[in-house]
Amino acid sequence: MEMPNHFKSLLLKFFISFLLVLAALHFAFHNLDKPLALMLTHHLSSASDWSRTIPLIPHSNLTTIEIPDFLFLFVFLTSVAAWLGTFFIKTPKKLQLFLYHYACLVPLAYFIKTILKNLFARPGPRWWLTHNFSYSFHWCTASDIYNAFPSGHMLIFTVIGVLIQQYFSKLALSAWVAIAMLAIALICTNYHFLSDVLCGGFCGYWLAVFGVLLLNKVSFPSRLPTLRVF
Repeated sequence: MEMPNHFKSLLLKFFISFLLVLAALHFAFHNLDKPLALMLTHHLSSASDWSRTIPLIPHSNLTTIEIPDFLFLFVFLTSVAAWLGTFFIKTPKKLQLFLYHYACLVPLAYFIKTILKNLFARPGPRWWLTHNFSYSFHWCTASDIYNAFPSGHMLIFTVIGVLIQQYFSKLALSAWVAIAMLAIALICTNYHFLSDVLCGGFCGYWLAVFGVLLLNKVSFPSRLPTLRVF
């Protein structure tokens, strides 16, 4: 059976974007990640471990290093709520579809980010700056230290951004602005290197695109976002 033209076009966009992002990741890994982390450390604080002690709230003792990781709890609670919503919310149809895709794809995104982090096993900027760990990948080394690549927050919230773009286009701009601010915050607080964020965004985008396609078993709706690189 011949492959539909829309799917051929989608695969072509995926492979082209994959090559472009791969080149960007290679350049960032070798030329931008470490200089950017060092520049942020130098310019935003005189302390070598500024990102561990930068105040979360001005004139308070609460710092970014003390923020617990609520990502799993967020994914679990919102996914359960979305699953319940698919049973009790029948109209409008686009809300039911949004909840269905959310309940399927967001937990899958969390699982995939966990697999990828354990596979690539690279330390984040904070560990690299303060403990002199090797910057490179430590393949298949499951550890709380080697867990920065790719950014799980970017992967998961990019999936959510694509779903919002798909079903609530009027909110799409606000969603992408919020995701861009998240990306900047992750880099500026030395939670992640630039390449971590780039990879997380790429994986999340295409996970959502192919996930919606497979779940619907039909052609993409016209409002699904596409990469504007062609």
